Amino acid sequence: MSKIVKRVLLVLAILFVVADVCWIGSKLLDQYLEKKYSDGSDGVGYAADVNAYGKEGSDKIIGLFVDSTEVPVVWEDNVTVDELKKIAEDEVVITMRRYGGNEQFGEFPVSFTCADEEITASAGDIIMYRGNQIAIFYGSGSVTGTKIGKVDLSEEQLNNTFTKNDVKCKFTSKPYEKNPKKNDKNKKK
Repeated sequence: MSKIVKRVLLVLAILFVVADVCWIGSKLLDQYLEKKYSDGSDGVGYAADVNAYGKEGSDKIIGLFVDSTEVPVVWEDNVTVDELKKIAEDEVVITMRRYGGNEQFGEFPVSFTCADEEITASAGDIIMYRGNQIAIFYGSGSVTGTKIGKVDLSEEQLNNTFTKNDVKCKFTSKPYEKNPKKNDKNKKK
């Protein structure tokens, strides 16, 4: 056999081994995550009928706390939110920084599956992009990413909450309430 044929076969063999190792690694990671989050073996569990969006039939949703104050969010129904809900079982805190005069951005320690598209974000939109970066908009702007939710606050409340230089955002799993309690000022006297 010529040297060229031997080198081509060697390169193909190396590519096959690398592809096989990557495939096995991804399967092992999938098995680990499935075991950790769906069979309850870690004491937390993740039931298939539980979702992050606050629909009837769910018993947990994602809670978002900004500098220890809970903010209301309407979550999207997509795979990115499903994955965020899984890691929120262990509570994740990230530091977000002001950027561009219209958003806070931060990075997660893990990457998420995203279906990125061009988005014109408006105040309150929560966008995941580049797999592990998140932006919470208090103004408007264009971004390529996946919309995962919307903070349900007025523009004034968004500005008061998100226009600081840095904010700590905590994502955690919390019980779903079908009829959440309203603020005391909304109660009749």
